[in-house]
Amino acid sequence: MFPQEQREDMYHVYDLDQEHIQQSVNGEGDKRTAIESVIAENCQRFDSLIQRGADLRGADLRGADLRESEMTGADLTRADLTRANLAEANLTGANLTGAILCEADLTRAILTGAHLAGALLRDATLIGANLTGAILREADLQDGSDLTGANLSQAHVSHEQLGQARSLKGAILPDGSKHYP
Repeated sequence: MFPQEQREDMYHVYDLDQEHIQQSVNGEGDKRTAIESVIAENCQRFDSLIQRGADLRGADLRGADLRESEMTGADLTRADLTRANLAEANLTGANLTGAILCEADLTRAILTGAHLAGALLRDATLIGANLTGAILREADLQDGSDLTGANLSQAHVSHEQLGQARSLKGAILPDGSKHYP
C-alpha cells in the first residue's frame, strides 16, 4: 500500500461541478454534450469522477477510465460504455437502461437499485459488484459475464439470465441464497 501523500500524487479526483460545466459550455451548446466532452477529454487523466445525477443519455464513453467514480442517480440510458473501467464506481440508482456495457469492468461497483433493463453486459466483469435491488430485466449477460461474488439479493433477474453468466461462484442470488458451484 502506498503512503497517503504518494496516493494523492498518483490519483486525480475530477469533480464536474456546475461551474466547470458552465465554463465548458461557454454559454453555448447543451450541458449533456459539455459533460460528455469533458469526460472524453480527461478520461485518461483521472481515476475518479464525481458527478451525481449527471445526464449522460446516449453518451459515447467507450474505453473511459471511470474507476471509483461517484455517479449516483446518473442517467446513462443508451450510453456506450464498451470496455469502460467502472471498477469500484458508485452507480447507486443510476439509469443504465439499454446501455452498452460489453467488456466493461464493473469489479466491486455499487449498482444498488440501478436500472439495467435491456442493457448489454456481454463479457462484462461484475466480480464482487453490489446489484442489490437492481433491475436487470431483459439485460443480456451472454458471452461470459462474470458475476463471481456479486450481491444480487432482491435483484430483478431471471434464472435464464443468470444461466448465461460465466460464473456465479459465491454470488448471493436474488432470493438471498449463496451460489455454490
